[in-house]
Amino acid sequence: MWFLVEDILLICFLLVILIWFFWYTWSIFKWYAIPNLATIDEIIDVLVWDISFTPDSVFVDLWSWNGVVLTKLAALFPQVSFIWYETNIIAVWRSRSRIKKLWLENVVIHHQNFFSWDISHATHVYTYTMPFLMSKIWTFVKTSCKTHTVLYVNAFPINWWEPQRTFELWVVKRFRRNVYRYII
Repeated sequence: MWFLVEDILLICFLLVILIWFFWYTWSIFKWYAIPNLATIDEIIDVLVWDISFTPDSVFVDLWSWNGVVLTKLAALFPQVSFIWYETNIIAVWRSRSRIKKLWLENVVIHHQNFFSWDISHATHVYTYTMPFLMSKIWTFVKTSCKTHTVLYVNAFPINWWEPQRTFELWVVKRFRRNVYRYII
C-alpha cells in the first residue's frame, strides 16, 4: 500500500513540473516572441485578384504564424505548390491539424530556423513579420530568390525598397492596412 502512495505522489509531482514547464515556456514565448498579427479577409482577396499562378508556381509563406493566407490560397489553387516556413512549433502544430482537416495535399510545412530556408525555387513569397525584421527579410529574399520573384509584404513596408504596387485596404474607419508588392 505504501508503494502505491509513493507512486501517486511521484506522478503528481511530475505533473506539477510538466504544467510549470508548459506555463513557463508559454510565458517566455508570449513576452519575448513575435506576437500574433491578425490577417483580414481583404488581404486574401487582394492576393487572389493580383496573383497569376502557373502550374509550376511555388508560393512560399515566410513566418506568418497562423497560415490563413496560405491555406485559403491553397484551397483555391490546388495545382500550385505551397510551402510554409515557420519557426514557432505551436503554430506548426495548429496549422498541420488545419491542413489535415481541409485535405490540402499541396501544402508543406517546415519547422526550421528562420534564415536557413531554401527559397530559391519560389515564384511568389509572402511575409507578415515585424518591422525590425524587414532589413533581414529583404537581404534574405534578394540573395536567395531568382529574378522576377514576386514578394508580398503585409502591413510593414521595406522602407528603402520601392514597391511595384501598394494595395490600400481600409479595415475600420480611419485604420488602413497596406499590402506591398515587390519584384526581385
